[in-house]
Amino acid sequence: MNEPEIKTFLSSLSDSKLVELIYESLKERNSGNSKLLIAETYFSANNGDAHIALAALPPCDSPISSDDRPDLINNGVCSICSVEVTAISKDAVCPVCQNKVGLT
Repeated sequence: MNEPEIKTFLSSLSDSKLVELIYESLKERNSGNSKLLIAETYFSANNGDAHIALAALPPCDSPISSDDRPDLINNGVCSICSVEVTAISKDAVCPVCQNKVGLT
């Protein structure tokens, strides 16, 4: 595949499938202290505050896959490192510290 074909393919993916593919591709690169991560930005519906949430994957034993849900619809905060995360499932693995995070 050449670069234009890769761009076309990646742009055709749902948000959740893109996150899954990128994180799987970066698994070895992200094994140290420094990590490349994907984030989603949004404005709070209540007060308009800007937020940045790191895209996260469901735990390995989760029955939810990116093929089932297109968008990152649940948010939460990691109790260990305090970063905000977003994912397709009600539980996610924090992409910073690997803690399991409950999402709503």
